[in-house]
Amino acid sequence: MVCSDVVIEDLRRWFAAHQRDYPISGFEFEAYLDGLTSLDTAPDETRSLDMYLVVGWRQGGEEAAKHLLARHQATIDGALRRLRLPAHRVDEVRSTFYEILFVGEVGTPALARYGGKGSLDGWLKVMVSRSASRLLRRTERLEFSEPESFMEVWHEPERDALNRECKQAFRTAMLDAIASFDAEERSALRDYYVGGLSIDALADIWGVHRATAARRLSRLRWAVRERVLDRLEAKLRVSPSSALRIARSAQSRLTADLGLLDED
Repeated sequence: MVCSDVVIEDLRRWFAAHQRDYPISGFEFEAYLDGLTSLDTAPDETRSLDMYLVVGWRQGGEEAAKHLLARHQATIDGALRRLRLPAHRVDEVRSTFYEILFVGEVGTPALARYGGKGSLDGWLKVMVSRSASRLLRRTERLEFSEPESFMEVWHEPERDALNRECKQAFRTAMLDAIASFDAEERSALRDYYVGGLSIDALADIWGVHRATAARRLSRLRWAVRERVLDRLEAKLRVSPSSALRIARSAQSRLTADLGLLDED
């Protein structure tokens, strides 16, 4: 983007206003201007604020992330409502949204790819919808409408014995997986699954912003699932798809098994 002196002066004036209303420590105008180089045209006053927050975040500003979420909270909440999800799903989608936005699906945060061509409001709505799709793909792996269907080929006595063996294997894998986390992580899992604490409550306990808490919890939950599946495959010498079926049939024990853990 090539800017005339007049445009640069407009950007400088808007930057000063943005710094006053949404302060980001150590963020200088030159860094902001450098962050706009990929744009085709100079942003107007409204879009300059969005780019100010995005570029400020790219510079490592946690404050920028807080300002961005606060400024666009109504848009995010509205997009979540329009999905018409069950109440217990809304917080999960929100957590996945924060993960995609600030961490990324393959290591590159989605926010790092926002180039300011469209409104940030509209872009965030798309990201919320994409987050819901990603969550549904994930939870399909461990949420089951047919918990015993994989045992239907067995006769009754054999099926009962296999059912008991699989449930015990799942319980062992679950407790072993959870034990592999450190004390703080185990406490967080207990608080979330057994205590029913919300993202906001966990953020207060950890002393971090709710977006940071959501990212941390999302990574923990996914790590639990993957470690349990790895242990089931190794213990029972089954394929990944069989491990999924076993986990699905027994996953109702998750909360109970977390509750058995000794307090650290």
